[in-house]
Amino acid sequence: MYTEEMAKDVFKQVLTGLKYLHSKGVCHRDIKPQNLYITKSDSRVLILDYNVAKQRSEDGEFHMRTKTGTAAFSAPEIIGAACLDPYTEKVDVWSAGVVLFMLLSGHLPFLSENLPELV
Repeated sequence: MYTEEMAKDVFKQVLTGLKYLHSKGVCHRDIKPQNLYITKSDSRVLILDYNVAKQRSEDGEFHMRTKTGTAAFSAPEIIGAACLDPYTEKVDVWSAGVVLFMLLSGHLPFLSENLPELV
């Protein structure tokens, strides 16, 4: 577990990174501790692994409907039964919130064995 001050610093950097990605039209879709790297030299947080990231299309929309990412960190709209409605880059913010919860408590906010497998 992290202290509140350490967790705040990590969370702020993750949100700053997501703000940058989203401003460039990229949605990561798999924010989780394993995809965050904290440098030893200056404690910078780097966001890694863009395998399931999605680029905004030319019409300015993401058009994301795919169930992807890591279920324990995925927003409800990704886990939803059919993904009928497209979801937005806000799913990254949900995942960042789950990471913050983990940093402060040492465990996931939801029981991961009850979550479905995603692509």
